[in-house]
Amino acid sequence: MRSSTFATAVGIALTGAVALGAPPAGAQGYPAPAPAPQAYPAPAPLRYVPLMPRREAVASAFSYCRDRGFRCKLVAVELAGEVWLVDLRAQRGRLSGLLQLGLDAVTRELVAVDEPREPPPPPPPPPPRLLSPGEAVAAGTEACAQRGYACRLVASTLAMPVWRIDFDARRYDRAGPLHVEIHAATRAVVRLDEPRPPPPPPPVRPMGFGEASQRGLDYCRSRGFACRVVHADLMRRRNVWRVKLAALPPFHGHVRLELEATTRALLEANERIHGR
Repeated sequence: MRSSTFATAVGIALTGAVALGAPPAGAQGYPAPAPAPQAYPAPAPLRYVPLMPRREAVASAFSYCRDRGFRCKLVAVELAGEVWLVDLRAQRGRLSGLLQLGLDAVTRELVAVDEPREPPPPPPPPPPRLLSPGEAVAAGTEACAQRGYACRLVASTLAMPVWRIDFDARRYDRAGPLHVEIHAATRAVVRLDEPRPPPPPPPVRPMGFGEASQRGLDYCRSRGFACRVVHADLMRRRNVWRVKLAALPPFHGHVRLELEATTRALLEANERIHGR
């Protein structure tokens, strides 16, 4: 009876185990059951960190501003998430503009900076317009006329950056070539060569005794009689030769002459001739 009852119980247990999908103990072809999962400790609770207040963010921004040599004025403050955005009006010498700072509200570190920048230099001026040939000649003619010359154009050439103009110039005291150089960009006269003045006359040699006597004899001959020189004296204060001549026969009498020693001009003639 027991044997039959135990077998019946075992069969019922095996049938239930197969029906439930559990392999029979010791059955071949089935994996061993997985171990139970390991237990982990619970995470520690998060510690609350207070955010940087507005006043501290503004003070940090002004401290940075002073360290950079700026004079600053607060414009705006805004908390964007966990970052304080501070805008300051900054000036350092001729440099001025908006200084923008970003401060981490948790770590209190500076995370972004935008300082004023020097303005870009102004663009260079456009190159000046160069003188045309007609304008260059007109400017040269004007420079010529300002010095009292009547000028006639001979030639004009452009040797960058200078116009070279040649004239035939005439004035009451001189005449000849006149050269003008005019800067093609600035229109300034950079060189002007005027005609050279005429050479001075050669020095005049004062008249000597022999020449004064010969001029006295020539005077008598031009008057139709012959003479001999009695004496010839140089009056140095007046620079005048005074010559006295005596008439030869058939005439008699004398002639007194005054001759300028440098110019040889006859200043005075006094004749007392008889027998004509």
